[in-house]
Amino acid sequence: KLAGRFAAAMLGMVVIFAGGITHLAILTGNLGQALALGITPFAGFDILKALVAALIARPRMRTSGAQG
Repeated sequence: KLAGRFAAAMLGMVVIFAGGITHLAILTGNLGQALALGITPFAGFDILKALVAALIARPRMRTSGAQG
């Protein structure tokens, strides 16, 4: 479903943002500044990118039984 693919894409973005924010927080010594620098300029386009990815991704086929 579209919602599931969008949620998966957003979860990936959260993981990426978490690493970047952690790095910026260490460099700046300020979590608030790290959030402002690391999320504000990118979040809007990343949400749009996740939506486009969810829209164009084909659903995976589920198969049952043995594969061989």
